[in-house]
Amino acid sequence: MSGEFIHIHGTLKGNIHTEEGIIKVAQGGRVEGNIECRTLIVDGCVEGQCVSDALEIAENGFINGTISYQSLTIKKGGIFLGHADCTVADGQKGNVVGFTKDTKKVAVSGKKIVLDKPPEVSESSK
Repeated sequence: MSGEFIHIHGTLKGNIHTEEGIIKVAQGGRVEGNIECRTLIVDGCVEGQCVSDALEIAENGFINGTISYQSLTIKKGGIFLGHADCTVADGQKGNVVGFTKDTKKVAVSGKKIVLDKPPEVSESSK
């Protein structure tokens, strides 16, 4: 399937895969299986793995399983139980900055010093 809009109103047991499609599990709809698509909107129930670029769990939505997404929205009332994995599109930078070990610079009496470890406290200053 490609470039389609798929609505699920009943119960579906099995996997769904569409590269460019949009899937909506409507209120009262249920999927027992894995879903892979460009955009997934869940207002019903999904049990399984969900892989999509954009994932929305609507007010009545419930997902129990593993989700992998680039963009996630959970509206008030939506429920997610399971494991989540935020992915980054090829060639794009994420909005999370990596942490590196770096020295810390602090101001002490108007002078800058470099600390590699916390300063030691002498017995006389206690």
